[in-house]
This record gives sequence, structure tokens and C-alpha cells, in this order.
Amino acid sequence: MKTEAKTVPVAGGAVPVHCVRPGQPGPLLAVVPSIFGVSPDVEGYASLFAQHGALVYVLDSFWRTTPGPLPVGRGARSALQRMRETHPDDVCADLLAAVDAGLSDQDCNGRVLLL
Repeated sequence: MKTEAKTVPVAGGAVPVHCVRPGQPGPLLAVVPSIFGVSPDVEGYASLFAQHGALVYVLDSFWRTTPGPLPVGRGARSALQRMRETHPDDVCADLLAAVDAGLSDQDCNGRVLLL
């Protein structure tokens, strides 16, 4: 299992992706996390899914406004603000671009799961 930071080109820039690779090709699991972002618990679940054979791409859906994780609890106000500032169409476009990139990844077996 290998973890890496990737970017996927999209209109207006590149979406950051937390990628966890399985030991052999498996289905792509594309994850859009909660408004708190790619937090340590999300990274932990990504590793767990990769241990079970998935190629995991976790998107930072808030890269256009306030990128990175926010602390649960103390970061609630900031999380709600960046949610309001993020357009759902942008998140969908980012997700579709990540799926396209994942399907051409050597560690993807051609199947896709979304979470």
C-alpha cells in the first residue's frame, strides 16, 4: 500500500487528491468527504479501503475556497462558510475529472465506486 498526493486538472486549476494505492489493481473508490475535508479520520478510512483492495482517491472539494482539513468542532463555522462558498457544479466536475483520471490509473481495474 502506498499513499501519495496527486492533482487532477480541472477547469480553473487542479483538484488536490489524497491517493492510497492497493497492493494490486482494484476498483477506484472516489471519495467526496464531509465539509471538514480530508481529515486524519478520512485518511484512515482511505487506507483501510486500500488494504481491502481499492484504489482510493479522496478529493479536496474546497480547494477553490479554503483548502485542507478543518478540525471537527472548532472548525464548524469555517466549514459551513466554505460549504456556502463552494458551488455544487464545481464539486461534480471535480469528481468526474477524478473518476476519469482514476480509470486511466494503472492500479484501477476498470470498476468505480463513489462515496
